[in-house]
Parts: sequence; structure tokens; C-alpha cells
Amino acid sequence: MINKFKYIIAVIVTLSLSGCVKKWLDEKPDGSLAVPATIEDFRAMLDEPVTALTNSCTLCEFASDQDTITEAGWASHERSTSGNAYTWVERTPYNAIGDYTLAYKVIFTLNVALDGLEKMDGADMEVRLLKGRAYFNRGRLFAELAQMFAPPYSKESLNSEYGIPLRVNANVNEPTKRSTLGQTYERIISDIKSSAELLPNNTAFIQIPTKHAAWGYLARVYLIEQKFDSALHYAKAYLKEKSSLLDFNTLSQSAQFINPNIEMASASFCSGAPVSRLEVPKALYDQYEENDLRKYIFFKVGGAGNISFSGSYALRRTDTYTGISTDEMYLIAGECLARSGKVPEALKYLNDLSRSRYRKTEGGESTYMNRSTNDPNVALTWILKEREKQLLRRGVRWSDLRRLNTEGKFKKILTRSIAGQNYVLEPNSEKYTFPIPREVILNASIKQNPGW
Repeated sequence: MINKFKYIIAVIVTLSLSGCVKKWLDEKPDGSLAVPATIEDFRAMLDEPVTALTNSCTLCEFASDQDTITEAGWASHERSTSGNAYTWVERTPYNAIGDYTLAYKVIFTLNVALDGLEKMDGADMEVRLLKGRAYFNRGRLFAELAQMFAPPYSKESLNSEYGIPLRVNANVNEPTKRSTLGQTYERIISDIKSSAELLPNNTAFIQIPTKHAAWGYLARVYLIEQKFDSALHYAKAYLKEKSSLLDFNTLSQSAQFINPNIEMASASFCSGAPVSRLEVPKALYDQYEENDLRKYIFFKVGGAGNISFSGSYALRRTDTYTGISTDEMYLIAGECLARSGKVPEALKYLNDLSRSRYRKTEGGESTYMNRSTNDPNVALTWILKEREKQLLRRGVRWSDLRRLNTEGKFKKILTRSIAGQNYVLEPNSEKYTFPIPREVILNASIKQNPGW
């Protein structure tokens, strides 16, 4: 309840502050406006909700295998970029992509703040905190953009010139150019590590990230890079500071969403009705056992059998939580340990997490039965399946599909059938990378992603 109260207050505060920077944000960049110069200016910029909470994962959600659109709902998506993503084809031109445009607008704001803060006393605690917040959010947005607009990470492609454009200063006259894939991930890691050195151990509000939130994001990115030792290191560092799990027996089964809670370590959301109106495939819903409380808390089943998602760690029903959280760190640690053959330790993370999600008996014992095996491949399969079930609509499924396509036993062919047409996405298809908006390609004269 305390965490929820703090979160609500934080949002109210940021909304009240937004008026003092909204005009500046809307009008930049034009080069003639006064540049913010005080700590108060930079704090207001970073407190602005769009800057503090923005996530760019809408296309990933539509393209993943965890969502479905009804025939009746298809009309509102058929000629849009969300319809493109859902069918993995360009039904309507990818001229403008909101995920791309909004992310780079926020990155520009962060760069203005960082450029100004670099001129201030680097030992000042407020300056350090603001710089840490800016680095964290810039690294986060670069990471999210890379999951959409850069090819999947691979050691063989690090020198490929198909990384994302890396805007790291507020110079609007600097030409846009694509980095290499290696440079993209080096910048992501560098920004988030810089934030970890500057951020405090605890903050008053969830939209202000902590040191362990940065560690959690490093664990997420290193997992994408398949650097499992590093991912494990940072997941364990996070869990040393924050390991408490929600007891799903204490949650309402009638609520429209879960609400902010003790598992959250940072705040970012995929906000908007289009994602919230997506439905859940019955085949996914049927994977949850009867005593698994997520079956009743994560989902609402309509009279026509349609299944909607209600498991977001959010403030509003239309928000999809994509921040760092404790449950994700349990699963990252478990996966990395299973891959290194440390099965008992891996299964402890899996069992401890799963136990908190199952119905309790009258005596207070969980009905979950601990999983046990000596086979690391079996343990890994269990943990990856649990990632799919626990981290539903959390902004990580698309990157999971991309990275797991490199492993034969986990490759997956995605299929859709809508409006009388069938669509297929093959493993390692070029369509796992979205096109850079065509207006950007035209104006900046940079290369388009292969396949588009």
C-alpha cells in the first residue's frame, strides 16, 4: 500500500510539473528558444511523464505470439502500422512510426539535460541523481529501439552497419547516421553502467530509478546478448538488494490490473488503448494450471470466450508495464544457472517464484509442487516456459523470440490467420527487424533494414 501511494503521488507530482516544460518540449528543436540552464529546469524536464515513463514497444507487442486480434477488431488495425506488425508485412507504408519518433524526441530531451548537467558541479548530489536518471532512460530507450530497428544481436554481426542511430548530444545539426550493431550495444551498456554509478540505493518515487534498477536493466541486456555470466552477475546483484515477491493469494481476482507493487524497480509503460485491446490466445491461457492464480488474476474471460489481459503492474488499465521487476530477475538468474549446468540453484529460483503464484491450502501451504530434475536442458525448458507465462505483456517477449531463434530446439514458427489470409513468420526472418521509418530514410539518406 505504501508503494502504491508513493507511485500515485509521484505521478500527480510529475503531471503538475509537466506544464512548465511542455511548451519547450513541444517546440524543440528550433534552435532559437532559450536553453534550460538550472537544476530546476533539468529536474522538471526529467520529471515530465513522457520523459520519465515512455516505453517504445507497441510494435513488438503486436508482432509477438502472445496476442491476438479478433476478426471484428481487425478493421481498426488493418491499414495501420500495428496491422503491419501483426501480420509481419507492410500493408500500409511505414512512413511514420510512433515508437521511433517518440523515443528519439525523448532522447533529445535527455541529451539537452545531459549537456547542461555536464557543465555543473559533478560532485553535487542533485546533479549526480539527474545525470543518473538521464543516462538510465537514454540507455533504456536505445535498448528498446534496438529490439525493433536493429537486427538481433549476434557476435558475427557486430560490425554490421545496421545498428540504430545513436543521438548522444543535443546538436540538432548533427547528421543522422546508423551505428554498427556492436556500437549500439556498447552505448546501451555504457549508458546504463554510467547510471548505476550515479543513482542512489533508494529513491522516494518509482519513476526515479535506483542503482539496483540499473543492475536489473544490465541483466536484461546481457541476456539479450547471451552473455549469461554477466546477466547472472547483475541479476544476483539486484536480488541481493530486492528479492521480495508478491503473494498472489493477496491479490484481487476481480481487479482490472494488478497495481504498482513491491516487485517493481523502475517505471516505464507501453501506454495506450491499442495494446490494451489486444486479446490473449486461448492456447496460452490453457497453459496455466487450475491452482495457478495467474489464470484468474492475469486474465478476464468474456461471455463469448474472448480472453483479455488484466495482469499489468500499472496505474491504469490501458498501461502495459515494461519496467524492471523482481520476478524477471528470478527468471534471468534461473536461466543463466541452468545454462551453466547448476541445476539445483536454477530450480530454486524457478520454484521460489512459482510458489508465490499458486493457491494456498487452508493451512497456508502453497499447492505448487516443486520441480526437480538433474537435466540442465529440462530445467532450462521449464524456466523459458515460465518466462513466457510470467512476463506476459512485459516488453520482453519479442526480444526472447529473437534471441531464442538462434537455438534450434527453441526456434518457433509464428502463424496468424485473419480476414481470410494466413501469415507466417519464420525463425530468423528479416521481418524480426522493423523498418526505419521511410521518412527518416529519405531525409537522412541512411540505409534501410534488409527485407524492407
